[in-house]
Amino acid sequence: MFNFQVNHDEAYDGNLIEEGTYEIIVHKAFEDVAKSGTMFINLQLVVRNDVDQKYQNKYIFASIWQSKQTGEYHKGMLNTVAKALRIENGKRYNSLEELLNDFVGKTARVTVKHEEYNGNVNARVKAWEQSRCQTCNHQFKDSSNSNSGFNLDGFTPVDDSDLPF
Repeated sequence: MFNFQVNHDEAYDGNLIEEGTYEIIVHKAFEDVAKSGTMFINLQLVVRNDVDQKYQNKYIFASIWQSKQTGEYHKGMLNTVAKALRIENGKRYNSLEELLNDFVGKTARVTVKHEEYNGNVNARVKAWEQSRCQTCNHQFKDSSNSNSGFNLDGFTPVDDSDLPF
């Protein structure tokens, strides 16, 4: 049986999220490398679906670039993100991976602005602040297979012993 209701707020309007401020949750945080060879921290943010706001479940990508001169990440930017994510002041990490793992699942409020680069307009995170929400009840669309890129709603895994062949 087909069940559908038109909702203009959910209409596809391209890949570019509007400029504005959004409550987000960090879905993934990892070190990556650009085509140019420059290292950067790739932060994959998701607009929270437990907050009444436009673009729920849409991804926002934020980057922290490594300095070509020093080969280090800007400590001020790392601290800005950590403070917005309510990471305890003074907490120590033994590796970048450990820090980035601590970012995952934390919430914040980000301001997105449009920026032109090489003839393309991109949505960039221009400001970070602490979330205004005390709790988080965001539900990822497919938390059991969040890395697969496939939507497997309704899929029930089976054991090989359950198969008749």
